[in-house]
Amino acid sequence: RLADALRRVPCVVVMGEVNSGKTSVANRLIASSVLPAAVIANTAIPVRLHYATSVSVAMLTADDRRVIDPLDPVLDLEDFNVEAIEVGLPEPRLKSFDLIDTPSKGDLTALADESDILIWCTNATRAWTETERRKVMEFPARFRHHRSRPCRHVSIS
Repeated sequence: RLADALRRVPCVVVMGEVNSGKTSVANRLIASSVLPAAVIANTAIPVRLHYATSVSVAMLTADDRRVIDPLDPVLDLEDFNVEAIEVGLPEPRLKSFDLIDTPSKGDLTALADESDILIWCTNATRAWTETERRKVMEFPARFRHHRSRPCRHVSIS
């Protein structure tokens, strides 16, 4: 299991409540603005970015089907129950990690389980909400463990 873990790149998952800056953080991590980030553009389903030599897009469906070319005009996307989008990019930073930008709603526990690094985004101008506390308590214990040194808070503008 350790050998398998060392062979793969770590997975970074960005989570938080609505309009907490998740997509902006994701774009900053890869030093590119490939994901739409605006007050009115909310991520609806998880988007996984990984390194590829050329751009590729695939949809992952609930029944484990992979639709390789979701932009094909012949496909009727209503026929698919899309659970995630996977994007391959020739972005050098993605050689070091995969990145998942998540929606604010839904059960994200499976994505937290899959992650090696979990980044929780919150609005810095207000205190944590009860919904944030409850959501974080659903994460695996390894992300909730209190260490002797404080967590580092970083502001992204």
